Amino acid sequence: FAEGTCSMPLVKNYLRYTPAASFGVIASGAAPALFVSDTVVATPALEDVILWDLRRGEQTKVLKGGRDEVTCLALSPSKDVLAAGYHSGAILLWRLAAGTSDTTLSGHRAPVTSLLFNSDGTQLASGSQDTDIIVWDVVNEAGLFRLRGHKGPITGLHYVRPALLASCSKDTHVKFWDLATQHCVHTLAGHQAEILAMAAVDDRLILASPENALHVITLTITNEDSSDIAVTAEPRGTLARTSQDRAGSLVLAADGNLLLCQGADKCLDIFRVASQADIKARLARRAKRLREKKAKGKAADEAEDADVTVADEFVHVHALYSTAKLRGADVIPVGENYNVVLSLASNALEAHQLTVARKDATATLLGTLALAAHSAPIRALALSGDETLIAATTNKGAKIWNRATRRCLRTLDAGYGLCTAFAPGSRHLLVGGKSGSLAMFDIAAGVAVQEEQGHDKELWSMCMLPDKRGFVTGGADHDVKFWEFEYDDGAGDSGKQLKFVHTRTLQMSDGVMCVRVGQDQKLLAVAVLDSSVKVFYADTLKFFLSLYGHKLPVLCMDISADGTILATGSADKNIKLWGLDFGDCHRSIFAHGDSVTALTFVANTHYLFSASKDKTIKYWDADTFQHISTHEGHHGEVWALAAAKAGSFLISGSHDRSIRIWQRTSEILNLEEERESERERADEVQDAEDEARVARKDADKEVGLAGKRSAETLRAAEKLVVALDLLEAAQKDPTAPQDPTLLALNLTPSEYVMKTLDEIPSSELEEAVLVLSLAYVLRLLPELCAWLESDRAVERVCRTLFFLLRCHHNQLLAAGAAAPHIERLRACTRGRVGELRDLIGFNLAGLRAVQQEIAQAGVHVFADVEAISNSVAKKRRKVQQ
Repeated sequence: FAEGTCSMPLVKNYLRYTPAASFGVIASGAAPALFVSDTVVATPALEDVILWDLRRGEQTKVLKGGRDEVTCLALSPSKDVLAAGYHSGAILLWRLAAGTSDTTLSGHRAPVTSLLFNSDGTQLASGSQDTDIIVWDVVNEAGLFRLRGHKGPITGLHYVRPALLASCSKDTHVKFWDLATQHCVHTLAGHQAEILAMAAVDDRLILASPENALHVITLTITNEDSSDIAVTAEPRGTLARTSQDRAGSLVLAADGNLLLCQGADKCLDIFRVASQADIKARLARRAKRLREKKAKGKAADEAEDADVTVADEFVHVHALYSTAKLRGADVIPVGENYNVVLSLASNALEAHQLTVARKDATATLLGTLALAAHSAPIRALALSGDETLIAATTNKGAKIWNRATRRCLRTLDAGYGLCTAFAPGSRHLLVGGKSGSLAMFDIAAGVAVQEEQGHDKELWSMCMLPDKRGFVTGGADHDVKFWEFEYDDGAGDSGKQLKFVHTRTLQMSDGVMCVRVGQDQKLLAVAVLDSSVKVFYADTLKFFLSLYGHKLPVLCMDISADGTILATGSADKNIKLWGLDFGDCHRSIFAHGDSVTALTFVANTHYLFSASKDKTIKYWDADTFQHISTHEGHHGEVWALAAAKAGSFLISGSHDRSIRIWQRTSEILNLEEERESERERADEVQDAEDEARVARKDADKEVGLAGKRSAETLRAAEKLVVALDLLEAAQKDPTAPQDPTLLALNLTPSEYVMKTLDEIPSSELEEAVLVLSLAYVLRLLPELCAWLESDRAVERVCRTLFFLLRCHHNQLLAAGAAAPHIERLRACTRGRVGELRDLIGFNLAGLRAVQQEIAQAGVHVFADVEAISNSVAKKRRKVQQ
């Protein structure tokens, strides 16, 4: 630079990696599968909801969620809206026809555990691990109120009457809530164990617990038409289950004739709900047996002396066993039979058809959906030479995936695999097992072509040599072994078969956790169980360096392409960067919140990816030792990474059984902005914890606001405050220059306030307006008056007005400046609301008249076409018989 000029420092530009795809999960098991139609099932797949066609075994639609895992699903009575509860406490309402969600309900502070629509689908009740119940207005997309009273997570909800809600919890209590008066009218106590699920048949509640029985409660409801509703609950008896494990869920068929009880093992108990005619016939047969025994002088059993027992009302007809442990079940009537879908712990679905008779039932397996999923957590990943195939190993075998289509091409019976690599040509796959076995599979045939006992104990690591002529393995038996590829010439050219042979062994002083060979094939790095790393010359196996510094064993390593940097990740949560010229430690980085499980350099760079048990992947610059970005998406420990040769994408495998692809984009990443966003997320988490602590102090109040204070509500309140400030400034000095924001939007200050208020999500409106101080409320009241008088957004304005009047009632009465505005509001509010009521009433009456005319014409528009076609087919079969 010339003298007197300013030299600009060189700044590195980094490109952002974004999530591109996620696959390998059919049903994550956090929530049970749910029938959307006779053949389509909705399953939670981590943060997404997937719709599967059971006949074709294919995905029909994927409902992309956010970052949090799906914990609960519920379908509206009209079957067009699917409610999904998430681990963060949020609830999304999905329109199944369009596959989109425009409504987010934020109120819970813990994972949602139960969702239930009312009979007409206009209300949604949700329960959570935060022990609260929230009733939502689905049409208005806002919360009505929050109900408190339980001391444990909510496990079940049921609308006993349109305005009477029953809830059960792990606190062993069942509570009945009057939704009209918003208070608990009855608490059923005395249960000896946690209540895990609840179902209802008429006025009978069935409760599931860890015990090997279901408890049946009979309800008596009085004064239903008055505000003083009363509920009386009496124990009816118990139902014995075949399953010896705790109950997981209770599901009642839509026709009310079949009850499923899912156990935590492989057993699904099926009960038939007996009709009154069946009960009378059974009582008649029992009375006949009693008369016959008395005639013969025999004593009658106690069971036969009873009139009607619970076993008479709920007849156990079948015990259905699945191939793996159950995580959920659902049933739907199809004609005279029932279709049952089972969510399995093995990340699979089973579909059965039930034919129910009076005393028993038969189940027919319709199909199993398991090919497109990993049945166990992923331990290792490998990328083929042309980067078109992905190999993933688990403790139950290995799978080969097509990266472009994300379809499973082959499933290999490889046992408990700990490491894997593609052989040269990408036609064979090497798998190292927990037993020390080393196997090579022909991918096209799907069979093992060679199996050797490579090590006496666990084969922890495998590294392909850069020249592709062989590979190195390291095991817990203290050995590092070298293998070479060769062809078996026994059957001529056409019969040549690739195989591997053992050539050399390097004996170590302790178990080998990881082995890596530099790209120039000069150095061999070996991580030993004593927390050190030994570096040898690869050709002579002479000792070169010993790297000490980690406090716990090194679990993963990688060497940069130029062979100058060795990165080591350990169970002590640190990453250390070593120079391979002198063995000096360039930098020790406290990288993750748990053990570092995988490291990989981007080819021809010093950019490094690390994975950890803390469920995150981090991106580093090994030259400047800077943390570039953090990638969150996995819901379990991340155990494996594989990077493309050119660094265009990254593949990760996790304990949550998913494989994720992270694509490099052309977007330049700013480090300062990344750190700022991370600090904002940390602040949001801290604010949520503080807000939860404040909410716990109000837990003695039975009713509260449905919403919760969050970063979004605070930002919405700040925007509204800014808009009101602009309005006040314009009113004080109309001749002042207009604000640039208003000029850009071409809005007046009043219109800008209206726009800001209208952009607040309906579910967050109360919490956002609650932040406003009295001074800003006084500024907002005249605008509300003007909007009502001009008939603009009457519903939104009335909601805001009524909430502000409830919150600031005493202050507004004391403030003389508010009196004229309140009088204006009183005059125009009744008129506008009355006009809306009349309009809605007129439209509703017109729709009913049209419905009657169509029904008289015999056209079924408002009916279930599928149910009508089933009934017609049933009549046709009877005529044919």
